[in-house]
Amino acid sequence: MTTIRRLPSKIRLPFNFVIRVVLTSDREMLDAMDEDDRSELADGLWDVDSRTIYVRRSLGFKRKAEVLGHELDHALNDWRHWVRDTLEQGRLP
Repeated sequence: MTTIRRLPSKIRLPFNFVIRVVLTSDREMLDAMDEDDRSELADGLWDVDSRTIYVRRSLGFKRKAEVLGHELDHALNDWRHWVRDTLEQGRLP
């Protein structure tokens, strides 16, 4: 039996909070990083504004999965804040 090893392209959380997962080149990762953080190339990045997790394509699958988990932790934290703020404003579906 063949196991296909790839990351999901989307992760759906409750209340229609969709997180995109994008594999990037090293150059694209550098471009996505804040200028202050460019001293070391990041393996992954969570962008709350676009609700996107970026993971470097050049990593092995195991490392990609670890990076996805780490960035997803950041995304879940922002989702919890978003749910709280949206509830307070009475806008949750």
